[in-house]
Amino acid sequence: NDNDKIILISDRHGSGKTEVLRNIHEFKMRNYRKNYWISFVSLEEHEEVLKNFDASFREKTLHKLLNINSPFEELAFCKFYNDKKVILLLDGVDNLSLEAKQNFTSLIEDPKLYQVWLTCQLENEHLFEVLNVTHNYTIKQLSLREKMEYIQTKKLDNFSEKHLEQSERLEQS
Repeated sequence: NDNDKIILISDRHGSGKTEVLRNIHEFKMRNYRKNYWISFVSLEEHEEVLKNFDASFREKTLHKLLNINSPFEELAFCKFYNDKKVILLLDGVDNLSLEAKQNFTSLIEDPKLYQVWLTCQLENEHLFEVLNVTHNYTIKQLSLREKMEYIQTKKLDNFSEKHLEQSERLEQS
């Protein structure tokens, strides 16, 4: 939904939040990359950048976070940023330290950002209020039949129903 500014994908550890976020990134890159600056970022790799965030240098912090290095990239980013056409897909907000989370909150409330997608574990849903989340998605676990259908559509021949049944038994224990 275009009215959703901050969107959270939450579920338990290992449920596939990062994979879902990567798929959203691929979809948006295929369909919107001409009109938006779209970036996927693993936040754990940028703890120090977020700890040292200064609101008066917001754009420079975004350059570091998004690994923008060349003058051409800077110009392109500035154009999208000033036109409010930046979509960020940020993985692992709940893995940040308290200090980095506080700065992070200030960073993503930037009115020039069009949309921010985040992942977080279910037990950290208290972040909803802090981050002003406009929409939350929780990942639905697939049934054995749904997993088989997915594998058949993706033509993943090296997987078998036996492997899936074993993994499902492990999940239940």
